[in-house]
Amino acid sequence: AAPSRATMLCSAPIVTPLAAATPSALAAASPPAVTPAPTAASTPASPPASPSVPKPVPADFSFVVLGDNRNGDETYARLLAMAKADGVGFLVNTGDLVPGGSVDQFKDFRKLMSGFSKPFYPVPGNHDVANDGTLSNYLQFSGAPAVHYSFDRGQMHFSMANSSLGDLNAAELRWLEADLAGTSLPVRIIVLHHPPFDPLGGSHVLGRGASELMALAARYKVRYVLAGHIHEYAREVRDGVIYLVAGGGGAPLYPPPDQGGFYHYVRITVRGVETSDEVVRLP
Repeated sequence: AAPSRATMLCSAPIVTPLAAATPSALAAASPPAVTPAPTAASTPASPPASPSVPKPVPADFSFVVLGDNRNGDETYARLLAMAKADGVGFLVNTGDLVPGGSVDQFKDFRKLMSGFSKPFYPVPGNHDVANDGTLSNYLQFSGAPAVHYSFDRGQMHFSMANSSLGDLNAAELRWLEADLAGTSLPVRIIVLHHPPFDPLGGSHVLGRGASELMALAARYKVRYVLAGHIHEYAREVRDGVIYLVAGGGGAPLYPPPDQGGFYHYVRITVRGVETSDEVVRLP
């Protein structure tokens, strides 16, 4: 049986920081600061600080995970300002950047991200799919280099998978396994929009491919599977893998606050190959 929500929420500390003001630069119209290094074909080196000088990756760093910011621009702007003040190295967004995948919505998202100067790594959610059933607008405006891709930071390898249609089909699972098998780095992380299970046993989860995803995560000793889609914070460990749902980026919340229904991001701190995570609530 799935653990209770109370047990699940106690697995990681909850931090409530001082309120941070939203910078006025968020209103500017420049594109989001997305690191162009990741590609779908291979896992590149760390993003460069300039065209000629590689940026060293510190052994110790932190990054933010959040998602499902659609329909919640004001909340998301506050979370971005908090993350920026937190001194994190980069941001991972688990998808649903916009309400309906339209060009105008993605242009608004670019304006929203313009004041955030840290590297930004998204995966697509179901709301990011355009009316024609494709991710064309997402690819044009989000800064993601492909519908799936990977990148390295320090001793960590990130596999950024595409579950935007609600499942992981055979082709996506083959890509994911090849990507996990192809890295020699000791810490593997999978990011996708739909979680493979709901800690309370609900059905608002990944369709096809859920059991295969969890089998891959266990086989390759993945450290984290990071997801959104459910508008809440949740954390559970299965087969040594930490499954995190960070869906409190601005969209309407699902459960009550005492069951994870609060706006937040998750900060993951890295010290060499050791990691720790904590949920940071919006004041």
